[in-house]
Amino acid sequence: MLHNDYLGVMSARNEDEFRTEIVRFAQNLGFRTVDTLTVVDHENAESEFICVDNIGNPDWNAIDSSYWKRDPVMQHCKTSSVPIVWGTRNYRSPLVADIYDLFSAYGLRSGISISSHLQGGRHFAFCVHTDHDLEADTRHVAHALPHLQLFAAHALDTAFRLFLPPENLTIDKLTPQEVDALSWTLEGKSTEEIAALLNITEDLVKLCLRKIAQDLGCMSEHQAALKALRLGIIF
Repeated sequence: MLHNDYLGVMSARNEDEFRTEIVRFAQNLGFRTVDTLTVVDHENAESEFICVDNIGNPDWNAIDSSYWKRDPVMQHCKTSSVPIVWGTRNYRSPLVADIYDLFSAYGLRSGISISSHLQGGRHFAFCVHTDHDLEADTRHVAHALPHLQLFAAHALDTAFRLFLPPENLTIDKLTPQEVDALSWTLEGKSTEEIAALLNITEDLVKLCLRKIAQDLGCMSEHQAALKALRLGIIF
């Protein structure tokens, strides 16, 4: 059964409810502020950005875009899906020290950022922040990171549902085995556990989930399972 935090963000019906759920989750993990960024790249036009946060300062969303183009954490998130724990060490260069001064003024001294890049020029970034040195708090990071990664997958699915146009999907009917594999993925079971339940090899489970994720335009089996649930492919 999914944790209440994940169920909460999945059931958000509008931007305010989405904000409430991401803030509750972040603060339960010990982070004061959080922001999400949903991005859609358009051909022959500027990318579209939808930001949801609780930073509480209207100037935050009006920061000059030149800052983001120089920000080393943002540049990492633009191309990589590997989570980044960031802080002062990322802004030691005199070329970006002013960016860290700006972020610190908003109470964003350190944080963890997670980004996903999907087909069709769709991107999602989830970032939590704190006003203390997170890099020195390795125990906090080790505890928070797996929860953040799983929650970010749920938040991505909701953000795309709320803020982006519906997708036109054509996917063949799933076999009972594929439905079971997705359902157990949604429950948090590993590929090894699913293989034992289905009495097939783990490699076959991985291949099956990879194909479904590709058909659904998702990066991971967890995102595919969430999307299949939302679309009524699994129940």
